[in-house]
Amino acid sequence: ATEFSQIYGLDVISIPTNVPVERIDRNDLIYNTEREKLDAAVRKIREYHSKGQPVLIGTASIEKSEMIHDRLKKEKIPHNILNAKNHAQEAEIIKNAGQKGAVTVATNMAGRGVDIKIDDEVRSLGGLAILGTERHESRRIDNQLRGRSGRQGDPGESQFFLSLDDNLLRIFGGEKIRNIMNRLGVEDGEYIDSKIVTRSVEKAQKKVENQHYESRKNILEYDDVANHQRKAIYAFRNQLLDPEFDIDAKIKENRTEYIKHLIGEAEIFAGMPKEDYDVEKLGALIKEELLIEVDPQYFANKEIEELEAMITEMMENIYEEKMSQLEPEQRKEIERILYLQVLDPQWRDHLYEMDVLKTGIGLRGYNQKDPLTEYKQDSYKLFMDLVERIKLEAVKVLHLVQFDFQSPEEEEEAIEQIREELESEVADATLNQSFEEGLIAEDSAELKPITGTKKPKRNEPCPCGSGKKYKNCCGQSGPKKGLLA
Repeated sequence: ATEFSQIYGLDVISIPTNVPVERIDRNDLIYNTEREKLDAAVRKIREYHSKGQPVLIGTASIEKSEMIHDRLKKEKIPHNILNAKNHAQEAEIIKNAGQKGAVTVATNMAGRGVDIKIDDEVRSLGGLAILGTERHESRRIDNQLRGRSGRQGDPGESQFFLSLDDNLLRIFGGEKIRNIMNRLGVEDGEYIDSKIVTRSVEKAQKKVENQHYESRKNILEYDDVANHQRKAIYAFRNQLLDPEFDIDAKIKENRTEYIKHLIGEAEIFAGMPKEDYDVEKLGALIKEELLIEVDPQYFANKEIEELEAMITEMMENIYEEKMSQLEPEQRKEIERILYLQVLDPQWRDHLYEMDVLKTGIGLRGYNQKDPLTEYKQDSYKLFMDLVERIKLEAVKVLHLVQFDFQSPEEEEEAIEQIREELESEVADATLNQSFEEGLIAEDSAELKPITGTKKPKRNEPCPCGSGKKYKNCCGQSGPKKGLLA
C-alpha cells in the first residue's frame, strides 16, 4: 500500500472474502539444517498421503522442487511435479491437485488462475493441505500459496517448514533464532514451533521487502530524470511532424542563436573595444562552417549588434535564394525532414551518454555526495548541451544543403546514359556467357575462339556508315518499356 501510494499515487483497499475463511494457518516449524527440514517435510507428506488428504507442496525455486521430487521418488510416494519444465500441462496438473490422495510439488508462483476444487470426501478429510518448504522474500507470494487452499469457505490447512540454512533466515535473523535453539537444547530432527519465531520470520521478510521497495523507488527516481527529458524531446518532435507548425519561425530563432555562438567562438564579447575584435577569425569560421567567402575587413569597426545583423542578412539572403526554388509545401517538408535527421541521432547519442553517466554515478557516494542529486545535475547539463547541439547543427545542415535541379533535357540525357550503361552491362554479360559456354562445349575436341563485335553506344556513329548516331539509325528502338519508360 505504501509503494502504490508514494510511487503511483494510488490507494489500496482490502476486500473481504466472499465466504469466511475456514483454513487453519499453523505456525512455522523451524529446523536447524535443511536436511532435517526436508526429512520432516517428507514424513508429513507421507502422513497426509496415507490418509488420502491431498497436499500441495510449495517451493521457492525449480531447483528445490527437483530436490523434493527426488526424495518423494525414493520414498515411492506417487506425485506430480509442476515447474517451468512442464508448463504445457500446468492447468491440468493444478486442477487435479485437490483429488483424494493427490501429491503435487509446485514452485510458489505456479498454477495461479486455476481453481483447485475438492469433493465432499476430501472436505471430510480436512481439505487441501498446503506445505511450504521455504519462506519467499515477499509475504505476498507466501499468502498466494496459502490461498490455494480454503477457497470459497472450503476447509484446509497450511504450514511452512523452514531451516536456518534457508536464504531468508541465513541473511536476516538466523543467528538470533539459532541462539534460541541452542539455549533450548534442540537436538537433531527437533524443531521450534512458536509464534515468536514466526513473527521473527515475518520481520525478516519485511526487511527484504523494504530493500526491494527502496531499490525500485531509486530506479524510478533515476528513470524519472530521463523521462522528463524524453517528454520534452518528443513534444518538440511531434511539433515538427505537425503540418501546422511554424518551422520557419523556429529556424529564424535558431539562426539567431547560431550567429551569437559563432561570434562567441571568434572570441568577440560584449564590452570589448571594437579594435580588439578578431575579425580574421570570424571570417575564417564563417568560411569553414558555412562555406561563405567574405572579406574579414567587412566586419572591421562594427559593434556586436551590427555584426549579428550583417551575418543574419548574409545567411538569410543565401538561404531564401536557395529555398525560393521550391514550392512552399515542398520547402516545409524538406525543412522538417532535415531537422528530424539532426534531432534523432543526437537524441540517441544523448541516451548512451546518460547510460554511461548512470553506470558510474554511485561511486560519488564515497565523496559524501548524493548520487541521485549528482545525476540530476549532470544529466541536466548533458540535456542543455544536447538542445544547443541540435539547434546549431540544424542551422548548419539547412544552410549547407544543396538541391540539384535538372532541366527536362538534362533528365533525358541522364536517362539515356543510364540506359547505355545497362545495355553495355547486358552485352558484356552475354559475351561472357557465350565465352564460358564455348569453353565447356562437350562436342568440341579443342577450344574454339568466340568472335563477335561489341555493340556501339547509342550516341556513337552508326557502324553502317550513314553518318547518323547509332540511336537514330540501326539502334532505333520502339516504345520505352519498364523502369526507363
